[in-house]
Amino acid sequence: MIEPAESSGSSDTQAQLIDQQLQTAAELEAQGDLNGAIALYESVLARSPQNYTARMRLSTLYSYTQQYDRSLQLLDQLVAEYPDWVDLQIQRAEVTSWSGDYDRAIQLYRQIVEQDPENLAVQLGLAEVLSWSGQYFEAFTAYGAVLQRQPENLSAQLGQAQVRLWDGRSQEAIARYQYILERLPDSVEARIGLAKAYQFTGQISEALDTLQPLIDSQHPEALAIAREIRTIRADTEFRWRFTSNGEESQLVQQTIRFPVSGSDLVPTVRLGFTNFEQSGFEPLQNYWLDLGVETRFAPYSLQAFIGADLFSREDPTFRFNSALNVAVSPNLSLGANLRYGAYKENVQALENQITAFRAEPTLYWEIGRDTSLFLSYTLGLYSDGNTENQALLYLRQELGDFYLAGTLLYWSYADDFNNGYFAPPDYFLYLGEVGWQGRIFDPLECQISAALGRQQYDETSDRSYVVRSRCTITFSESTQLDLSYSLTNSARLQGSSSPDSVQQTIQGLLRYRF
Repeated sequence: MIEPAESSGSSDTQAQLIDQQLQTAAELEAQGDLNGAIALYESVLARSPQNYTARMRLSTLYSYTQQYDRSLQLLDQLVAEYPDWVDLQIQRAEVTSWSGDYDRAIQLYRQIVEQDPENLAVQLGLAEVLSWSGQYFEAFTAYGAVLQRQPENLSAQLGQAQVRLWDGRSQEAIARYQYILERLPDSVEARIGLAKAYQFTGQISEALDTLQPLIDSQHPEALAIAREIRTIRADTEFRWRFTSNGEESQLVQQTIRFPVSGSDLVPTVRLGFTNFEQSGFEPLQNYWLDLGVETRFAPYSLQAFIGADLFSREDPTFRFNSALNVAVSPNLSLGANLRYGAYKENVQALENQITAFRAEPTLYWEIGRDTSLFLSYTLGLYSDGNTENQALLYLRQELGDFYLAGTLLYWSYADDFNNGYFAPPDYFLYLGEVGWQGRIFDPLECQISAALGRQQYDETSDRSYVVRSRCTITFSESTQLDLSYSLTNSARLQGSSSPDSVQQTIQGLLRYRF
């Protein structure tokens, strides 16, 4: 691209001063002193507002220092003055994507594609920002368009593998990374990508084996991933739940995971406390300790815990729970959950020392790109002789940042012994839900939803509703906080001993690594 000639409009002395400042600014750039270079370029613009070199370099340096608004202001001027220079348009689209305005960046990239459909760099940029915005199918297709014209394009191959991982299709992502490494064993990007995919699926030993050549050469990103894999993870959960009929509980739970170098097993410890309150009963405190392991060995993932519940005025109770999941295909997974322990419905149920064994097979199916189905069946066997049956269907359709969902649930008990928990002979619930999820601003992402339907039990039919909100705040790579609130009158969703109550729940989860 040929730069336009600078208009003089100033004395020879001023022109010499500007040339000297431009040369010094370029030297500062080369030395890494971006702030010093920015100050000199800004000084040039103060004397010569139309200086092309100063505006072009400033737009680049502003973007490098995350001053995106200032960078885009200059780029908009330059594109308006030189509308046929595609490189300027590409830079503007790229900086727009860096600023987080993905919708605008996608629009700009598509405009460039219309002008220059043969430009692979533009198509790669479009695919990348589509993946950043969560439009995984569109991103995968955009990368595919590049591969149709250039089958060996490494950036497009790596992009498709990354998109598959972000889209939850981890096994396909692993297969794509492995294919790239078989042909290009020296590809650092493919080795890093494969290690991250293994890490995501919990295959720790495979991740470390993949990284080992880069660890030996002291590659900074490989060393960072290895440190992260070996990092202790701690989750602190708190929950305050209260109902309109006087039942209330406050929960605090600490979970600590200790990774073992070179192993896929993650030993885990859970400590918890709950205070139960109920009208007409003395408050009761519950303490528990769980010891267990978590592991993934494709296509399986497993969690298994054993522990004990201690109570302020009741006998201790043994507890265990396990969850096994198998990915039958990239779009279909089956699960089996087993749980046994005290039935912590409220003070009355705990005073009656009710325990329950529950078995729950599950199915999750991604029917289409934006459509998913979840099915589960629960069989509960209670120590007072009761039997529980529960069947759930949840269907969800994504619509960009919005979604529609439907819930059908059947729930029944063989008997109602009035032992402190709601045990309907036949309970039906159906709900229609609409929700939105997206980024409010960095680093805040939120989801809100409202569901309305009906619940039927004991020959009665009532309106049922659920309102939920959840926000995630990312403070750093090692610290993240989830906060949520829900309000419902659904007897099943709140598990209340009184089907006429309304329940509110405030919950938080602090995740951190050290």
